[in-house]
This record gives sequence, structure tokens and C-alpha cells, in this order.
Amino acid sequence: MNLIKFMSHFKAEIEHLKYSENTMNINQLESETMRLKIDDRARLAEKLLLSLDAPSEEENLQLWVAEAERRLRDLREGKAKEIPADEVLKKVRAAIV
Repeated sequence: MNLIKFMSHFKAEIEHLKYSENTMNINQLESETMRLKIDDRARLAEKLLLSLDAPSEEENLQLWVAEAERRLRDLREGKAKEIPADEVLKKVRAAIV
């Protein structure tokens, strides 16, 4: 399965989950949101407003597929090299300390 097919399948699974019976409808969500403390509602409102400028799921998927393909091409062409996860984690832990 190539990356594009995999990502499309992944997106379909996300869509299925979004519309499952366990999902709150907008009225339930609004009702629950209004029960939050004002500070929490303000924080949520800010996140919602910022999300309006974010790319759509389809655009985001296309961007990530393009990035994954670019990284794979760079690896194959020798422009980038693989770094073992344990080495990366060791460097990250050292930078945090």
C-alpha cells in the first residue's frame, strides 16, 4: 500500500469516527461548553477562532503526504540520513537537562 492510499484510508477512518453514534451533536456540545468556567470558555473560544485559519483536513493531508514524499526522496537521493531513534532521544534528553 503506497503512502497516498494509506493516508486516504486513514482519513476515511477519521471521518467514520467523527460521525459515529458516540459523537455529541452540536446542541449537546454547546450545552456542555456553556457549563465551563468563563476562563475555560475563553481559552476554548481562542482555540476555535485560531482553528478557522488552519488548513482543512484534506489540505493538511495533502501537505503531510507531500512532506513525507519529500523526506523519502531526500533519503533516497542521499540528501538526508536516517538517525536511530535512541540516538535522537539521547540528544533530546541531554538538551532538556
